[in-house]
Amino acid sequence: MDDLQTPPQVDTPETPSEHHSSDRLYLDRLTFNPALRKSILNFFVTNFRVVVLLIIALTIAGVYSFLQLPRESNPEVKIPIAVVATVYPGASPADIEELVTKKIETGISGLKNVDTVTSQSSNSLSAVTVEFDAKADLNDSIRSLRDAVNSTAKNLPSDAQDPIVQEVSIDDTPIWEASFTGPMDGFALRDAADDIKDELEKIPGVRKVTISGGDQREFDISYDPAKLASYGLTVDQANMAVKATNLAVPGGTFQGAHYDFPVRTDGRFYTAEALAQIPIMHTPQGAMVFLSDIATVRETAIKKTVLSRFGNVGQTSQPNITIQVVKKTGGSILNSVKEVQARMDDAVSRLPKGTSYHVISSAADQIDKDFTQLTHDFLLTIILVFSILFLIVGLKEALVAGLAMPLVFFATFTVMLITGTSLNFLSLFALILSLGLLVDDAIVVVSATKQYLNTGKFTPEEAVLLVLNDFKIVLLTTTMTTVWAFLPLLSASGIIGEYIKSIPITVSVTLIASLGIALFINHPLAAVLERIRFTKPMFI
Repeated sequence: MDDLQTPPQVDTPETPSEHHSSDRLYLDRLTFNPALRKSILNFFVTNFRVVVLLIIALTIAGVYSFLQLPRESNPEVKIPIAVVATVYPGASPADIEELVTKKIETGISGLKNVDTVTSQSSNSLSAVTVEFDAKADLNDSIRSLRDAVNSTAKNLPSDAQDPIVQEVSIDDTPIWEASFTGPMDGFALRDAADDIKDELEKIPGVRKVTISGGDQREFDISYDPAKLASYGLTVDQANMAVKATNLAVPGGTFQGAHYDFPVRTDGRFYTAEALAQIPIMHTPQGAMVFLSDIATVRETAIKKTVLSRFGNVGQTSQPNITIQVVKKTGGSILNSVKEVQARMDDAVSRLPKGTSYHVISSAADQIDKDFTQLTHDFLLTIILVFSILFLIVGLKEALVAGLAMPLVFFATFTVMLITGTSLNFLSLFALILSLGLLVDDAIVVVSATKQYLNTGKFTPEEAVLLVLNDFKIVLLTTTMTTVWAFLPLLSASGIIGEYIKSIPITVSVTLIASLGIALFINHPLAAVLERIRFTKPMFI
């Protein structure tokens, strides 16, 4: 009996579906739903002029914001800490603690928004450190602390100096430091530096200018014991007469016909000659006794404990004055440094020949370096993303995704300006970190649109509407998942939380902006570009 043989299996028109992927099956069965034309995206797809206006508006707002954003090396953080310093000359640490420190602690114990109070008592000095709640208004907290300290000061020993409340600020770091030298003696060099200091403090972005070095004037009074005895005077009596004279006393207001003029008596002395002519007493015969009659008055330099000199390689060092500039909160470091150097150049040009200054450190140089690196990374990323998309997907898709990157950055800069976030090394780090994430949405849009169009069943407008309908949940979910990964950083409290908050803000804004641009700009742009046929003559 012949063996029964099974005939070979032959593919029939009904079997190809067994060999096709699920994506292909879905696209084969996909049909366009006319209800999608009623969605908000269809408005942007059918009105491409609106998309162009959005692109122009984002570009203008982004460029303006980028130019206006303050640039600095560190984030501006208001440290909620203040120090109450009180000097009690000659007191031991035990006396300082008992007579000063404890009284100040008691006086400020009832203040609101105070987290911790620590103190340190040493020879002649009491230092009480107060840390406030980081979420409270720092200006109100400092004002309340000053009021409480002023009320407590009346309970301190009479020999103790008035307590000083000093706010701790990270902004006290100088943004510019220079060495100032010239062919002058120490007094003239210091006077010139004082004039420059006054000029620099007029710059809007400068909070304060400090100078160190040179010779500072002081008056030396050498009493003659024999002359003091002949007039029946003591050293304390003579010193009290000098202190009583060295005052500026307001004398009221003179009311004129059109203006009111303040009047004051200024008895302060600025030269040794003026100090020597201070009246000390009257003799029984009515004669006036001046300070020069009982003492020798000289103008000398304050004894130096630190010598400041500057010299280049191969040159002899010479005395110098160090000038440090601190900027105001919210000011631009680049603009402030530029204005400082312009004022310095003008001031030095009016001084004797040979006067010069040499920049020791400048925060603007580091910021320029950081921004140059950011620009380099930004351009490199655009080129790499465009090249990869061009090789794998196509030219049109590469153009759509490449346009998303500058637009996302423009939107981020605008939000940063509105929220008061500065461009610093942390926000720059966040922007560079976001470079690899912000193009994900655009790549999904352009690749899916091309796949839908390859079926030949849909027009470009229908394809982008179907892509939005199929991928809107995916795009929203992936974006929000990444955003939620960074948002917990905003819950960090204290100084650290204030310091790093620019990272989650910048990354979140960048990712959300990339989603919005992918939906409302990349989709319509992809539809328009699909109707344009790129030919060789166009590139020639």
